[in-house]
Amino acid sequence: MGHNPDGVCAQRIRALLHTRALGRVLTVLDETASTNAELRARECAVHGETVIARRQTAGRGRLGRRFESPEGGLYLSVMLRGCAEPGQVTIRAAAAVHRAVLSVCALRCSIKWVNDLLLDGRKVCGILTEGVCSPQTGRLTGAVCGIGLNVGAVFEPPLDKTAGSLPAGVDKNALAAAVLCELERCLDEPFDAVLRYYRAHCPMAGQDVTVRPSGLPPYEARVEGIDDEGRLVVVRGGQRQALSSGEVSLHRED
Repeated sequence: MGHNPDGVCAQRIRALLHTRALGRVLTVLDETASTNAELRARECAVHGETVIARRQTAGRGRLGRRFESPEGGLYLSVMLRGCAEPGQVTIRAAAAVHRAVLSVCALRCSIKWVNDLLLDGRKVCGILTEGVCSPQTGRLTGAVCGIGLNVGAVFEPPLDKTAGSLPAGVDKNALAAAVLCELERCLDEPFDAVLRYYRAHCPMAGQDVTVRPSGLPPYEARVEGIDDEGRLVVVRGGQRQALSSGEVSLHRED
């Protein structure tokens, strides 16, 4: 099968990798419904096994929402076996992607808790971490971390108000290799060190937000910060709450 010289190529990614495990088993697909679903279906997938697709037809975000995955983006999922604290994986991944985009694209994104990267206030990356359980015992055996990056995408109204993209000229092979290298680095680092980086690039403290808890009515709150467990601390009616899940929307001035 031929490859677009400007597109994603497994051989080129491997040549740029400096990891022990992540990306060492690598599959690049022209199209799949979801890289997370593809990898979760592989019961024998080893730690670090990675699937990359040039296009997803049924990409998913948090809370079951659709993640737009137009051709030309970078959509990858990594199997992480034996994660002691899978709830921290998304924060580690967000820090890793932030570092990768900065090093490859020289662009400074911001992080929106818990799983988005924004460029000029628009979402350019979404991260979805899902636990993986043994079909025999039902025990958690790891997690699949899915990372979707928009590259050279043009979004029509009204999506263009919230969705953004990295420039079309980005070397996606270099970006994929950098994401995998930085993710392995962030998985190795103590969580408090990763959290310091995450906080430094998540400028949400003091902002008014709408919190949309799963299955409950939304409410308005003000962000106080991020605690040592990676939870978003908000103040509502004078009372502090630490959120470990749920959707948070920033109040934008358009």
